[in-house]
Amino acid sequence: MLKYNKLLGFFFLIILIISCKENNLSQNDKLIGTWTRVGDNYARMRVTIEKKDNKYVGKIIFLPTLAQKNGFVFNDVKWKKIKKINNNKYSLLNLDVTVNTFGDRVKEEYNKCFVYFTPKDKIKIDFKDDDRRVQYWVKINQNY
Repeated sequence: MLKYNKLLGFFFLIILIISCKENNLSQNDKLIGTWTRVGDNYARMRVTIEKKDNKYVGKIIFLPTLAQKNGFVFNDVKWKKIKKINNNKYSLLNLDVTVNTFGDRVKEEYNKCFVYFTPKDKIKIDFKDDDRRVQYWVKINQNY
C-alpha cells in the first residue's frame, strides 16, 4: 500500500509540474509570428510574438495614433505568460494601460485572456473577467 501511495504522489507531482509549465510553445507554433488588430479603435496595432529570456512574449511593433494617445508605447510587452491549452486555444496575460488627463501613463495591468483560433489565421481574444470584451487579430506576413 505504501508503494502505491508513493507512486500516486509521484504521478501527481509530475502532473503538477507539467501543468504549471509557463511556456509550452515551440518555435514553429502557429501563434508565433506577427499579428495585426482588426475591427475596433486600435485596428492596425501590431504585435509580434518572440522568444525573450526563454519565454515567448508579444511585443508591440506598430501603434495607431489612438493607442499612442491612450498610453501604449512601442516595444510594450502586450502579451505575456502565453500558454498553449490545445491546438486552438491558448491563455495569456494582456496589457491594459490607463492614462490621466495629461496623457501620462498612470496604471498598467495584465488581464487574463483566452485566445481562440478561427479560420484563416485569425484569433479571437476573450477576456476572462469581462465576457463582453473581445479583440480580433489577423496573422500577417513577416515581410511587411
